[in-house]
Amino acid sequence: MSKMLYQNQARTISSLAKRYPVVAVFGPRGNSKTHLVRSLFPTKDYVDLGNDTICALAKKSFKTFLLAFPNGAIINEANRIPGLVDAVRYYVDKWGYEPGRYILISCANFDISALEDRGIKVNLIGPSIEELDKAAILTQNPFHCIQSGALPKVLDGTKTYAQILDSCFAKDFSRHINSSNAEHFLSFLKACAACSGLPLSMNSLAKVTGVSAPTVKTWLQVLRTYNIALQIASEDNDNPKLFFTDSGLLCHLLGIDTKEQLILSPYKDQIVRTFALMELIKGRSQKALDSDIATSDSCDFIAHWKLGYNIFIDPHVEVTIQTLKEAKHLSLKDSGNRTVVLYLGDVTYTQDGIDCIGYRDWTKFASGVDYFS
Repeated sequence: MSKMLYQNQARTISSLAKRYPVVAVFGPRGNSKTHLVRSLFPTKDYVDLGNDTICALAKKSFKTFLLAFPNGAIINEANRIPGLVDAVRYYVDKWGYEPGRYILISCANFDISALEDRGIKVNLIGPSIEELDKAAILTQNPFHCIQSGALPKVLDGTKTYAQILDSCFAKDFSRHINSSNAEHFLSFLKACAACSGLPLSMNSLAKVTGVSAPTVKTWLQVLRTYNIALQIASEDNDNPKLFFTDSGLLCHLLGIDTKEQLILSPYKDQIVRTFALMELIKGRSQKALDSDIATSDSCDFIAHWKLGYNIFIDPHVEVTIQTLKEAKHLSLKDSGNRTVVLYLGDVTYTQDGIDCIGYRDWTKFASGVDYFS
């Protein structure tokens, strides 16, 4: 199912593996990274460092360990070996600049900059709206799509969000958080969910969760490391905003179990804004492009792409008069960027000089498809 869901991103990974010796695929648990990569490279040796016995053997000397795979390998849980990047680079240089020699998979982000031009990173957050549509999974109700999320293991019924969280606690969070703090960390997660799409306040999170501000800072880094959430810088000030990477997990943490609850939720606007941002990032990622997105006081997001965009998010199935008014005002004020509105309707159109993009086209918009040229 993963290959069927990731049609666009599968093509990107395959293409990059024909150009770079190392392709690193990062993303949260439950997004079927491993199944996708193994289906794309079925003849390549597979090493699972999530197996403690194999990991312990590899840690003794990863450079020696890699000699068992002279033709390269798919290496899962690559973040578990501190010297992995240096060892991989060593053999890329020793055995020649052969494209697709190593495919690294990890739930945790780690630095691959030492690979320089030998490697490239792919952020696999989850299938995009466009990909769900191609797989005939996208429903007619956008709120159902948002509440359900986009993790393949949840979509195919293999896992629930509660089970994915349990797996994150057991395999990832426990490396950084004492078991005695597990309940506090779950409260912290829920408090962060309530803040998704809002400016970060360490002190507020500390007050709500009953832990210190330094601890909050450390725990936020854990969420970023394991691709549960990310921070987006502001174009106008020093206050970044926190966004969860999957709207389904976000809804789960907020106790939103149905599309009807989402529509009536006081968190609806934040959740839709979070969902929209992730679709834009997916659209960029499936073309191996940087996201280059910032938040702004004058609109929801500013995108520094080939064309600059001021982006408004309207969390309704029609563009409201107020949103259109604000977009027109900014368009007149800032002629350097193109102003667009992303909304939850099906139709993409132009009204009063403002491009209004239906949710089915958000990914394509970020990928560089221009409907209005």
